[in-house]
Amino acid sequence: MKTRFSTIDVTAAVHDLRSMQGFRIMNVYDINHKTYIMKLSFGPDKFFILFESGIRIHRAYHNYEKSPFPSSFSIKLRKHLNNRRYSFLFMREEGKDTGKDT
Repeated sequence: MKTRFSTIDVTAAVHDLRSMQGFRIMNVYDINHKTYIMKLSFGPDKFFILFESGIRIHRAYHNYEKSPFPSSFSIKLRKHLNNRRYSFLFMREEGKDTGKDT
């Protein structure tokens, strides 16, 4: 099993997450101190994105057990991200596209 993302993994993740551009961020949940889930919505469609700090980022297709109380970092993320549009800013860097989400 892989434990870290390579450049190819990041490229595949960006390509997959690009399809959710324009969705609204509805909420942020924490699983533990390094893993967070972002709930996205666009009309009747809902998706979840799982972020594990420094390890992985991908769509989440099944339910994860969330913390009973949000951490202070989750509360900050909720404050700044709730109801914002999920989009990517693409920059050119030595001939390669790199994505940064806003």
